Amino acid sequence: MKGTMKAARLFKPREPLRIEKIPIPEINVDEVLVDVKACGICGSDLHIIGGITPTAYLPITLGHEISGVLVEIGEKVEEWNKGERVSISGILNCGICHNCLNGRESVCSRRRVIGIHTDGGFAEFVKVKARNLVPLPQGLSFEMGALVEPIGVPFHAIAQRAKLKTSETVAVYGAGGMGTFALQIAKAYGAAKIIAVDINQPALERSRIFGADELIDAAREDPIARIKELTDGQGVDLAVECVGRKETIANAISSLRIGGRAVVVGLGPEKVEILPSSIFVRNEFELIGSYGYTVGELRRVVDLIASGRLSLSQAISKRMSMDDINEGLKRFKEKTGNPVRILIYPK
Repeated sequence: MKGTMKAARLFKPREPLRIEKIPIPEINVDEVLVDVKACGICGSDLHIIGGITPTAYLPITLGHEISGVLVEIGEKVEEWNKGERVSISGILNCGICHNCLNGRESVCSRRRVIGIHTDGGFAEFVKVKARNLVPLPQGLSFEMGALVEPIGVPFHAIAQRAKLKTSETVAVYGAGGMGTFALQIAKAYGAAKIIAVDINQPALERSRIFGADELIDAAREDPIARIKELTDGQGVDLAVECVGRKETIANAISSLRIGGRAVVVGLGPEKVEILPSSIFVRNEFELIGSYGYTVGELRRVVDLIASGRLSLSQAISKRMSMDDINEGLKRFKEKTGNPVRILIYPK
């Protein structure tokens, strides 16, 4: 497809994105061109703009929480057709390294990410490998399609890495966007009791809508002591850390029952500091890192949404045009209205 398109581009960290006209991407034989219908703002976009996460080049188009319609198909792509509705996996994997061949494409040794290493979805069109596509059923809106990718992260953490079992107790540290989706996944997988922990009272109150049974304001009370109180002195089977701070990671571990496990989804620059080994070992605690998702897991997320097991009607906090993307980024950074997800519409 020839011509130009509108895109929101980062030219320099700590500067606003610039809306400009650039050529529509030309696809390779194993790629597709997607007409972007919606793209969500993620915390990682803020990290890139803030200079925390470097990109492969500048200027670059950000955005990796994408849904849209296929408008062009590469010569060697056989399983997809023009007009199909899709969500997109933001993780670009090689498909041939040890981890890829063993079903762990999220930790591919040559991993790249859309919107960091290649141009992303804050544009009218984006090109991706065909293997990165996830089919979006007709009954699901493009808005829901843009949520598939961010939900995939806690899904991978809870269902795959931590292997949550029915009737286990769960504490979710951080009730922001990622934590909100983690609450939903824990509920969908049959957790007996779900405890949300945060220092933001409005975000905590919202957590009830998404599945939390108990709320803990960590600014007012000791979350470890309160969790033990809510679990008859035992602690939770699983703690999900969605903040990425050493304090919350340490608290997550200390919230566990003997033999419990903590999975860390939050990303941050601080070193992980937990309990003395004498306590950690004798209690057989597990500390699990979790990053990204697989395409297969995103397909399972789509099934959960389509079946109604995930209730996401209130997960979209704001809808904005691409011309207003800098305002959307500002609102997300400053947590104006405690957003779960702000969606950007390129057209």
